[in-house]
Amino acid sequence: GLETKENFIKSFGLERSTCYSQGISLISMLVTTSYFLHLFYTAVAVYGSVSILTWDIVYHFYFLVFLAGIAGAVFCRSRASEYSFLPESFERRKSFRLFFHAVMIFCMAMPLVLLIQYAYTVDFQAQGRYILPGIVPFMYYTAMGWQKLVCRQKVPRALQNILFAALLFCIAAALLIMVYVSALPVYRQAPVL
Repeated sequence: GLETKENFIKSFGLERSTCYSQGISLISMLVTTSYFLHLFYTAVAVYGSVSILTWDIVYHFYFLVFLAGIAGAVFCRSRASEYSFLPESFERRKSFRLFFHAVMIFCMAMPLVLLIQYAYTVDFQAQGRYILPGIVPFMYYTAMGWQKLVCRQKVPRALQNILFAALLFCIAAALLIMVYVSALPVYRQAPVL
């Protein structure tokens, strides 16, 4: 890790330029470099050496899915156990619920905080693969939010089923577009080593 970096600097006299070493503030790095936009794109679908992007509509679709899900999880009120996937005995105790959600938020935030610190001080990379440990709790809240948005309203069961089927169809279509339309044609043109 750091010993290798120090040996590299001693051997070649070169140090990797970072925002920190250039005197750029952390806030400036996050705002002026479109850091979060690049992080989102690479977490959703960027292939190759961060050079193969998919259609813009795929990124917009996923942004809306995530935004609606998180908004539903945060803003839609419900009884504690009505839309939870936790056991009922766990849900009855408020302290356990608070602990559960605190741990989930920590698990989402920690990979992001570590990535930002690493990008600022060591090696600027806005790559979504580094935040994937936080995807499980993030998707828990996204799914819970969608369930609250659709099921809490007085929407008929048939319409709920149609909405969720359409959402799953769009997710599957986005996957097919990402792999077979965006990435595979580029990989087929690449020479075999």
